[in-house]
Amino acid sequence: MAKIFISYRRADTQMAAGRIHDRLVAKYGHNNVFKDVDSIPAGQDFRQVLSNWVNKTDVMLVLIGTQWLNLTDEHGNRRLDNADDFVRYEVNLGLRLSEVTVIPILKT
Repeated sequence: MAKIFISYRRADTQMAAGRIHDRLVAKYGHNNVFKDVDSIPAGQDFRQVLSNWVNKTDVMLVLIGTQWLNLTDEHGNRRLDNADDFVRYEVNLGLRLSEVTVIPILKT
């Protein structure tokens, strides 16, 4: 069974991510689809769980909305430029692994 990882920005594509997650879970089961808040138990190291999931992922869906590239933090800095940004971390891990198929999904 394929393992699917959904990467998205809440401020940009949260609704779409939720709908995609629900449909994929209905088809592939909850244990085969990762979406941050739905897949990380309370008290777990967020970065470690992300890393574990990406390492066993077959397909990473990267939802990219109109704000994805230019969303900023509370200081006005682009989040994508921050090495600690979780979306940047997820996508970077996925792109580094040859066994992970990364599929960008543009939402306009």
